[in-house]
Amino acid sequence: RAAHQTFLSRSDRMADSVAKSRQAEEEYLAARASEWIEGLTNQRLPSQDLAKLLRNGRLLKRVSLVIESGDTSGALSRAALTEERKGFQSVSDVNSFLECCRALGLPDHQLFNASDVTSAGGDLVSVCRTVRSLALRCEERGIEAPVFETEKQKERARRRGMSTSATSGMVTAVRKKLGLEGGEEEGTRSGGAVVVVACASLAAVAALFALSRRPRTYVVRKGDTLSRVVRRNRGVTLQGLAEKNNLENPNLILADQKLKL
Repeated sequence: RAAHQTFLSRSDRMADSVAKSRQAEEEYLAARASEWIEGLTNQRLPSQDLAKLLRNGRLLKRVSLVIESGDTSGALSRAALTEERKGFQSVSDVNSFLECCRALGLPDHQLFNASDVTSAGGDLVSVCRTVRSLALRCEERGIEAPVFETEKQKERARRRGMSTSATSGMVTAVRKKLGLEGGEEEGTRSGGAVVVVACASLAAVAALFALSRRPRTYVVRKGDTLSRVVRRNRGVTLQGLAEKNNLENPNLILADQKLKL
Protein backbone atom coordinates (compact mmCIF):
# COMPACT_ATOMS: atom_id res chain seq x y z
CA ARG A 1 0.00 0.00 0.00
CA ALA A 2 2.83 2.41 0.87
CA ALA A 3 4.48 1.74 -2.50
CA HIS A 4 1.16 2.31 -4.24
CA GLN A 5 0.66 5.63 -2.44
CA THR A 6 4.21 6.69 -3.38
CA PHE A 7 3.48 5.84 -7.01
CA LEU A 8 0.26 7.88 -6.92
CA SER A 9 2.07 10.81 -5.33
CA ARG A 10 4.72 10.78 -8.04
CA SER A 11 2.03 10.51 -10.70
CA ASP A 12 0.22 13.52 -9.24
CA ARG A 13 3.44 15.55 -9.23
CA MET A 14 4.16 14.55 -12.81
CA ALA A 15 0.64 15.48 -13.91
CA ASP A 16 0.96 18.82 -12.13
CA SER A 17 4.30 19.46 -13.84
CA VAL A 18 2.82 18.67 -17.28
CA ALA A 19 -0.16 20.95 -16.59
CA LYS A 20 2.12 23.84 -15.57
CA SER A 21 4.28 23.31 -18.65
CA ARG A 22 1.19 23.34 -20.86
CA GLN A 23 -0.06 26.53 -19.19
CA ALA A 24 3.32 28.21 -19.67
CA GLU A 25 3.35 27.23 -23.33
CA GLU A 26 -0.19 28.54 -23.82
CA GLU A 27 0.69 31.91 -22.29
CA TYR A 28 3.89 32.18 -24.34
CA LEU A 29 2.29 31.21 -27.66
CA ALA A 30 -0.77 33.41 -27.05
CA ALA A 31 1.49 36.43 -26.48
CA ARG A 32 3.51 35.72 -29.63
CA ALA A 33 0.37 35.05 -31.71
CA SER A 34 -1.29 38.27 -30.51
CA GLU A 35 1.77 40.33 -31.44
CA TRP A 36 2.03 38.63 -34.83
CA ILE A 37 -1.64 39.23 -35.65
CA GLU A 38 -1.34 42.87 -34.56
CA GLY A 39 1.70 43.38 -36.76
CA LEU A 40 0.15 41.63 -39.75
CA THR A 41 -3.23 43.38 -39.62
CA ASN A 42 -1.86 46.73 -38.42
CA GLN A 43 -4.47 46.67 -35.67
CA ARG A 44 -4.05 46.94 -31.93
CA LEU A 45 -5.99 44.16 -30.19
CA PRO A 46 -7.87 44.72 -26.93
CA SER A 47 -6.05 43.48 -23.84
CA GLN A 48 -8.29 40.45 -23.54
CA ASP A 49 -8.01 36.68 -23.60
CA LEU A 50 -6.90 35.77 -27.14
CA ALA A 51 -9.20 32.75 -27.20
CA LYS A 52 -12.23 35.03 -26.74
CA LEU A 53 -11.03 37.42 -29.47
CA LEU A 54 -10.68 34.54 -31.94
CA ARG A 55 -13.88 32.71 -31.02
CA ASN A 56 -16.32 34.39 -33.41
CA GLY A 57 -13.98 33.86 -36.37
CA ARG A 58 -13.80 37.46 -37.59
CA LEU A 59 -10.20 38.07 -36.57
CA LEU A 60 -8.95 34.89 -38.23
CA LYS A 61 -10.91 35.76 -41.38
CA ARG A 62 -9.23 39.18 -41.38
CA VAL A 63 -5.80 37.53 -41.08
CA SER A 64 -6.51 35.41 -44.17
CA LEU A 65 -7.73 38.44 -46.14
CA VAL A 66 -4.62 40.47 -45.28
CA ILE A 67 -2.35 37.61 -46.35
CA GLU A 68 -4.24 37.15 -49.62
CA SER A 69 -4.58 40.83 -50.56
CA GLY A 70 -2.00 42.72 -48.49
CA ASP A 71 -4.73 45.23 -47.59
CA THR A 72 -4.69 46.15 -43.88
CA SER A 73 -7.55 48.65 -44.04
CA GLY A 74 -10.85 47.97 -42.32
CA ALA A 75 -9.80 47.34 -38.72
CA LEU A 76 -12.32 45.45 -36.60
CA SER A 77 -13.97 47.22 -33.69
CA ARG A 78 -13.93 45.78 -30.20
CA ALA A 79 -17.64 45.03 -30.53
CA ALA A 80 -17.06 43.12 -33.77
CA LEU A 81 -14.27 41.09 -32.18
CA THR A 82 -16.27 40.09 -29.12
CA GLU A 83 -19.76 39.72 -30.60
CA GLU A 84 -21.34 36.32 -30.14
CA ARG A 85 -22.33 34.90 -33.52
CA LYS A 86 -24.29 31.88 -34.66
CA GLY A 87 -22.21 28.75 -34.92
CA PHE A 88 -22.20 28.40 -38.72
CA GLN A 89 -21.06 32.02 -39.18
CA SER A 90 -18.08 31.59 -36.90
CA VAL A 91 -17.15 28.21 -38.38
CA SER A 92 -17.38 29.64 -41.91
CA ASP A 93 -14.86 32.40 -41.11
CA VAL A 94 -12.54 30.00 -39.29
CA ASN A 95 -12.67 27.65 -42.28
CA SER A 96 -11.68 30.57 -44.54
CA PHE A 97 -8.55 30.96 -42.43
CA LEU A 98 -7.80 27.23 -42.62
CA GLU A 99 -8.25 27.24 -46.40
CA CYS A 100 -5.77 30.12 -46.59
CA CYS A 101 -3.29 27.99 -44.64
CA ARG A 102 -3.82 25.05 -46.98
CA ALA A 103 -3.39 27.29 -50.02
CA LEU A 104 0.04 28.23 -48.68
CA GLY A 105 0.95 24.56 -48.37
CA LEU A 106 0.41 23.85 -44.67
CA PRO A 107 -0.41 20.13 -44.16
CA ASP A 108 -3.52 19.18 -42.22
CA HIS A 109 -1.55 17.87 -39.22
CA GLN A 110 -0.32 21.45 -38.62
CA LEU A 111 -3.86 22.85 -38.59
CA PHE A 112 -6.24 23.12 -35.65
CA ASN A 113 -9.86 22.00 -35.76
CA ALA A 114 -12.55 24.67 -36.08
CA SER A 115 -13.96 23.58 -32.71
CA ASP A 116 -10.61 24.47 -31.08
CA VAL A 117 -11.56 28.09 -31.75
CA THR A 118 -15.34 28.30 -31.69
CA SER A 119 -16.04 26.27 -28.53
CA ALA A 120 -15.56 27.62 -25.02
CA GLY A 121 -13.37 24.66 -24.10
CA GLY A 122 -11.19 24.94 -27.21
CA ASP A 123 -7.49 24.29 -27.58
CA LEU A 124 -5.68 27.64 -27.72
CA VAL A 125 -2.26 25.97 -27.88
CA SER A 126 -3.19 24.15 -31.10
CA VAL A 127 -4.55 27.37 -32.57
CA CYS A 128 -1.38 29.30 -31.73
CA ARG A 129 0.83 26.54 -33.12
CA THR A 130 -1.04 26.82 -36.42
CA VAL A 131 -0.52 30.60 -36.41
CA ARG A 132 3.19 30.00 -35.82
CA SER A 133 3.35 27.54 -38.73
CA LEU A 134 1.55 30.09 -40.91
CA ALA A 135 4.03 32.80 -39.92
CA LEU A 136 6.95 30.56 -40.91
CA ARG A 137 5.31 29.73 -44.23
CA CYS A 138 4.80 33.46 -44.94
CA GLU A 139 8.53 33.97 -44.38
CA GLU A 140 9.35 31.12 -46.75
CA ARG A 141 7.04 32.50 -49.45
CA GLY A 142 8.32 36.08 -49.07
CA ILE A 143 4.90 37.32 -47.93
CA GLU A 144 5.15 40.56 -45.98
CA ALA A 145 4.49 39.59 -42.37
CA PRO A 146 6.15 40.09 -38.98
CA VAL A 147 8.39 37.50 -37.35
CA PHE A 148 6.50 35.24 -34.96
CA GLU A 149 9.30 34.88 -32.41
CA THR A 150 12.92 35.94 -32.09
CA GLU A 151 15.79 33.62 -31.23
CA LYS A 152 15.96 35.16 -27.75
CA GLN A 153 12.27 34.51 -27.17
CA LYS A 154 12.62 30.89 -28.30
CA GLU A 155 15.61 30.43 -26.01
CA ARG A 156 13.69 31.83 -23.04
CA ALA A 157 10.82 29.49 -23.87
CA ARG A 158 13.16 26.49 -23.91
CA ARG A 159 14.59 27.52 -20.55
CA ARG A 160 11.09 27.62 -19.10
CA GLY A 161 10.73 23.95 -20.00
CA MET A 162 8.32 24.23 -22.92
CA SER A 163 10.34 22.16 -25.36
CA THR A 164 8.67 18.84 -24.48
CA SER A 165 5.11 20.10 -24.76
CA ALA A 166 5.99 22.09 -27.86
CA THR A 167 7.01 18.87 -29.63
CA SER A 168 4.04 16.81 -28.44
CA GLY A 169 2.15 17.36 -31.69
CA MET A 170 5.15 16.25 -33.72
CA VAL A 171 5.68 13.18 -31.54
CA THR A 172 2.02 12.20 -32.01
CA ALA A 173 2.41 12.57 -35.78
CA VAL A 174 5.50 10.31 -35.72
CA ARG A 175 3.68 7.75 -33.58
CA LYS A 176 0.79 7.63 -36.05
CA LYS A 177 3.23 7.33 -38.95
CA LEU A 178 4.74 4.29 -37.27
CA GLY A 179 1.33 2.83 -36.44
CA LEU A 180 1.92 3.14 -32.71
CA GLU A 181 -0.93 5.49 -31.79
CA GLY A 182 -3.37 3.03 -30.31
CA GLY A 183 -3.57 3.33 -26.55
CA GLU A 184 -1.88 1.54 -23.68
CA GLU A 185 -2.66 -2.00 -24.80
CA GLU A 186 -0.31 -1.84 -27.78
CA GLY A 187 2.40 -0.27 -25.65
CA THR A 188 2.20 -2.98 -23.01
CA ARG A 189 1.94 -5.83 -25.51
CA SER A 190 5.44 -5.26 -26.76
CA GLY A 191 8.40 -3.80 -24.93
CA GLY A 192 9.95 -3.07 -28.32
CA ALA A 193 7.15 -0.68 -29.14
CA VAL A 194 8.07 1.44 -26.11
CA VAL A 195 11.65 1.68 -27.34
CA VAL A 196 10.50 2.68 -30.81
CA VAL A 197 8.21 5.34 -29.35
CA ALA A 198 11.11 6.75 -27.33
CA CYS A 199 13.26 6.84 -30.47
CA ALA A 200 10.45 8.51 -32.39
CA SER A 201 10.16 11.14 -29.66
CA LEU A 202 13.89 11.85 -29.83
CA ALA A 203 13.69 12.06 -33.61
CA ALA A 204 10.83 14.54 -33.36
CA VAL A 205 12.76 16.72 -30.93
CA ALA A 206 15.82 16.60 -33.21
CA ALA A 207 13.68 17.53 -36.21
CA LEU A 208 12.18 20.49 -34.36
CA PHE A 209 15.64 21.64 -33.26
CA ALA A 210 16.91 21.40 -36.84
CA LEU A 211 13.91 23.40 -38.02
CA SER A 212 14.58 26.15 -35.48
CA ARG A 213 18.22 26.30 -36.61
CA ARG A 214 17.37 26.47 -40.31
CA PRO A 215 18.53 29.80 -41.79
CA ARG A 216 15.66 32.19 -42.50
CA THR A 217 15.43 33.83 -45.88
CA TYR A 218 13.53 36.76 -47.35
CA VAL A 219 12.61 37.15 -51.03
CA VAL A 220 12.99 40.78 -52.10
CA ARG A 221 9.84 42.32 -53.51
CA LYS A 222 9.59 45.14 -56.04
CA GLY A 223 10.19 48.48 -54.32
CA ASP A 224 11.94 46.96 -51.29
CA THR A 225 14.95 48.61 -49.70
CA LEU A 226 17.32 47.03 -47.23
CA SER A 227 15.96 49.28 -44.48
CA ARG A 228 12.42 48.15 -45.25
CA VAL A 229 13.47 44.49 -45.05
CA VAL A 230 15.03 45.17 -41.63
CA ARG A 231 11.83 46.84 -40.38
CA ARG A 232 9.75 43.84 -41.47
CA ASN A 233 11.90 41.28 -39.67
CA ARG A 234 12.52 41.48 -35.94
CA GLY A 235 16.01 40.79 -34.67
CA VAL A 236 17.66 41.80 -37.98
CA THR A 237 20.07 44.74 -38.28
CA LEU A 238 21.07 46.67 -41.39
CA GLN A 239 24.78 45.97 -40.89
CA GLY A 240 24.23 42.31 -40.08
CA LEU A 241 22.02 41.82 -43.14
CA ALA A 242 24.58 43.46 -45.44
CA GLU A 243 27.47 41.39 -44.02
CA LYS A 244 25.59 38.08 -44.04
CA ASN A 245 24.68 38.52 -47.71
CA ASN A 246 28.04 40.03 -48.82
CA LEU A 247 26.33 43.14 -50.19
CA GLU A 248 28.94 45.51 -51.57
CA ASN A 249 26.28 48.16 -52.14
CA PRO A 250 23.56 47.94 -49.44
CA ASN A 251 21.48 50.44 -51.44
CA LEU A 252 21.16 48.02 -54.35
CA ILE A 253 18.96 44.94 -53.97
CA LEU A 254 16.96 43.34 -56.76
CA ALA A 255 13.42 41.96 -56.92
CA ASP A 256 13.27 38.16 -56.32
CA GLN A 257 16.73 38.26 -54.70
CA LYS A 258 16.95 35.93 -51.69
CA LEU A 259 18.47 37.42 -48.56
CA LYS A 260 19.68 35.42 -45.57
CA LEU A 261 18.23 36.78 -42.34
